[in-house]
Amino acid sequence: MRPVPTQCAPLHIGVSIGIGLFPDHADQVETLLMHADAHMYTRKRAHKCGES
Repeated sequence: MRPVPTQCAPLHIGVSIGIGLFPDHADQVETLLMHADAHMYTRKRAHKCGES
């Protein structure tokens, strides 16, 4: 990932997403969102620790 130049300093931008599949992971919107959030934060923590 290349930084975006700004007036002050280079800006590093990243993105994290989570996925929940209907009906595999849940059959209600709230539960699907909880599943997607949990997966996203698990991946974010793994990435910070140097894992992929």
